Amino acid sequence: MNELLTPEERAQEVKRLVSQLQAEGRTDLLLHAIGVPLLEELRIEAAKGRLSRLVITKDYRFILEDYQKEVELQPVHKAVYLLFLVWRRERCWIRRR
Repeated sequence: MNELLTPEERAQEVKRLVSQLQAEGRTDLLLHAIGVPLLEELRIEAAKGRLSRLVITKDYRFILEDYQKEVELQPVHKAVYLLFLVWRRERCWIRRR
């Protein structure tokens, strides 16, 4: 019977079953059923539509340009991120030589 359903119909069936398990408070079974690797893949897929360009201002503020929101980071986290950017840029520059 499952072979007769379209992918969209199967997705609706999965949604119905997920809703039932959630209503019963059994999200543990959902996690067990889909597994952590698929959960991570779904998280990445969900994030694709929400990515924004990052602008770093002269005073080292991190702004998500598409949302006009500042990313609040501790100074040490900003430093690590900037260090990574510099390291990556230098590494690419050395490769191009």
